[in-house]
Amino acid sequence: MHLVEEKNFLTFIEEELVPYIDNTYPTEPYKMLIGHSFGGLFVMDALLDKPELFNSYISIDPSMWWDDKKLLSAYKNTNLNDEKYNNKSLYLGIANTLEKGMDTISVRKEKSQMAKHINSVFETRDLLKKSKNSQILFESKYYENDTHNSAPLITTYDGMLFIFEFYQFNIDYSDLIN
Repeated sequence: MHLVEEKNFLTFIEEELVPYIDNTYPTEPYKMLIGHSFGGLFVMDALLDKPELFNSYISIDPSMWWDDKKLLSAYKNTNLNDEKYNNKSLYLGIANTLEKGMDTISVRKEKSQMAKHINSVFETRDLLKKSKNSQILFESKYYENDTHNSAPLITTYDGMLFIFEFYQFNIDYSDLIN
């Protein structure tokens, strides 16, 4: 995936897809973008580049290593306290892509491709956690028992619980039968 193609796709979503959906179906103004792997990278880029397009974002094990961590560098050089990130939510799911015998501490010293992947995601998480003045409501979780391929389902679920935390309420079984 080239950055130009990614920008073209985001433009397509903004100028063609979302208007088509809004004009064809009954929709609400609240919009969420969810992506996995390179799709997760796209989610991270969309949040950085055009945060106004979506209210919330779920990035599942994104390929932040891509292009020598170019997007991660962009995040490092961005003022996340900017008003355009106000009221934006991001949930970052991190799959267990550790090589056999590795743990989350020892992997930080490794240089293999798999280590580059998980280290770049950890680095992204750490950056967003440490951004004290960030306007982005951020949460992440490392899924120790999930692989790159099994993480999307649980990450989407947990991400939606995080994003819609305000909407959760407790209903007892007795409330349903009365």
